Amino acid sequence: MKRLSSSTILLLAVAPLVTWACGGDEALPTEPTSAVNVPGQDSEADLASMSGNGTVRVTSSADMVDGSFRAAVMHANDNPGIGAIQFAPGLGTISIDETVTYTGSQRLVIDGKNAVVDASGLASGTDAFLATGGGDLTLRKLTVQGADGNGVRVEVPAGREGTQELTLEQVTVR
Repeated sequence: MKRLSSSTILLLAVAPLVTWACGGDEALPTEPTSAVNVPGQDSEADLASMSGNGTVRVTSSADMVDGSFRAAVMHANDNPGIGAIQFAPGLGTISIDETVTYTGSQRLVIDGKNAVVDASGLASGTDAFLATGGGDLTLRKLTVQGADGNGVRVEVPAGREGTQELTLEQVTVR
């Protein structure tokens, strides 16, 4: 476990399994306790009324549409009951048009199912994925490529006390 003293974590290259923490040793969940689909997909579930550690599914490789990675992160930002984002197997490459930003304070697990997030179309110096809310974050089976800025960046909120964990499992940032 590597201790971080900086308020910003920058990820440029990642080994297959890395765990970084600002302290503590609480384990992250490996499975969500319930599942919810983004409206317009398989279910008409109302995310606002969901309780527990829900899951939002990414079913589209398009950006900025229902079922997209961006839409799933936006739902997690708006609903602290969402604890996981799970990509459908075989999505392939997802091209993003601007930074995908996670602002939630809850623990979030993003399981990419070997998807590739392509950020080569972003403006110069722009990050592909940014987490700013202070919640613990796990990224699994995901490749982030082509960002001129950072592929993945985690900012620890000012005044944050306690532990904030970033866990990377089979993640590649290039």
